[in-house]
Amino acid sequence: MDLLLFITLLLSDVLILLLAIPQLREKVVSLFAPKKEENAKSQQDQKRTPTKELIIRTLKQMNVNPQEDENGNSRLLGEYQGQYFWFIYNESIVMTIYYPSWYEVSLLDINKFSCLTKAINTLNSYSSVTTHYIIDKEEDTVRVNSDRTVIFPETLPDLSNYMEYLLHDFFDARNRFTAEMERLMVQQQSLKEKN
Repeated sequence: MDLLLFITLLLSDVLILLLAIPQLREKVVSLFAPKKEENAKSQQDQKRTPTKELIIRTLKQMNVNPQEDENGNSRLLGEYQGQYFWFIYNESIVMTIYYPSWYEVSLLDINKFSCLTKAINTLNSYSSVTTHYIIDKEEDTVRVNSDRTVIFPETLPDLSNYMEYLLHDFFDARNRFTAEMERLMVQQQSLKEKN
């Protein structure tokens, strides 16, 4: 007989004997029964509000009327303080906020494009928002975008306050980027004048 099979049979026999003794039955059952925390967690997961509904409810509390993506993607578009943001969600408690095309330069302006890449690198070294650019070859432009992926659990006490904090981080990043762009442009201009 295979050793593993022998051990399995032996353990099952011991388990049956232990269950036959009333004083040990409760301990044995508790070893194999799901833990109360596991049951509570699975029940909590079943009762959890879907992230999409949570985002919609929170944005409406902030007087933002989110629109669903026309293409059926898992994202909502909302306007906050005159700026448009995408709120991308899935079945988990994670969402990504995407702030599209908030700065643009011509691809043909090499000096400005150089400053743009340096400003983005500087900003990304300390910002909680990730800033990047996309090149549009058809229009010869470079568009700056930002995003941030965060947890968005309904257990937070004030989700609208949390959402406002997250969105203000985008404005802060944009302002810092603009200041860095101006600094780099002035620096570049003074270098030209020296030469």
